[in-house]
Amino acid sequence: MVGHKVGLSTDAETPSDGLHRRHTNDIRLCWVISGDRSQLDRRAFKDIYLRNDGQIFAVDDEVLDEARAANAPRLRLMRLLPGPLREGLRPQWRERIVTPKEIDWGRPGDRPRSKGDRFDGYLEKLVQRDTAVSHLRREFYSALTDCNQDQAGVSWDGIASIVGGVSWSALGDPYDTVRALGVLATVRRNELTVQTKIEMSNLPHLVNSLLLEPKERRSWSRALRSLSESWRPDLLAVPSVAKKIERNLEDAHGDPGNELL
Repeated sequence: MVGHKVGLSTDAETPSDGLHRRHTNDIRLCWVISGDRSQLDRRAFKDIYLRNDGQIFAVDDEVLDEARAANAPRLRLMRLLPGPLREGLRPQWRERIVTPKEIDWGRPGDRPRSKGDRFDGYLEKLVQRDTAVSHLRREFYSALTDCNQDQAGVSWDGIASIVGGVSWSALGDPYDTVRALGVLATVRRNELTVQTKIEMSNLPHLVNSLLLEPKERRSWSRALRSLSESWRPDLLAVPSVAKKIERNLEDAHGDPGNELL
């Protein structure tokens, strides 16, 4: 059974949160836009698809024609996916018409999305296909594990020279940087990639002790939250982790020095 609700929003509004909270009783809230692609540049709609792995659905004349021909629902899946690795990985819109069976409807309260790879999954495949970048990344992970600031910097700058990005020196104190990135890599890989005696089985303690609590590394809290949303959402459900992230983000609000992160 498919139902719909029409809502109007302005650039100053975020239409997702309030409605989403009221539609969680075994119902999936699926945002659908018209064929007007210019809507995707509006802040209100960015708040929707950027919180859903860069995905949103649309309906246009072509979709309606295909639905009528099949006598079944159809939607246009629109996704922001990474562009060519050696062109800066600039996200590009890609789209195709899908059936309901091609959509991961999730659990009650989830935002429906494609059953295909997530953004990070596509990015991972691009890295694996590039021999030079893949090799540099392995060296980078090894340097993080050994807390080798110099080698980490060499590998980082090597990757940045290919895909773009800030230099290692622009990230701040090398020791705090290598420790913070080691924690982030540990979360991303689900494998210890930071020098520590804390076991992987105690990941919340590791994250709190090595990244969220040291004042010099709290600026990486936003990156940790984004990474955890994709790879370890269970980490964000730990009260101590969630509270520290919230505290750090509030403390950093308005600090221009955190824009890089």
